[in-house]
Amino acid sequence: KFFEQNKNKFTLFTEINVNIYRSNNAQDLENIKATTKTALKAEKATLTPNNSDPRLLGLLSSIPIGSFSPVLNSQKGYEIYQV
Repeated sequence: KFFEQNKNKFTLFTEINVNIYRSNNAQDLENIKATTKTALKAEKATLTPNNSDPRLLGLLSSIPIGSFSPVLNSQKGYEIYQV
């Protein structure tokens, strides 16, 4: 019954278009979320189960279009995703 009433909470997109911002400084990424001005260049990407972690797809599936993910640790520093 919970599932039937909350199907939107169980949605997992199999393809998500994102802008990825990367930095060695997490505060730079927090600043992007607060303002539209940035010196960082976004990388456009299409994420699918074949090229990304399913946990990341799950997280990004819950973010409204045009909004940002939390700042995430990556192998090269930090990154945020704009859906």
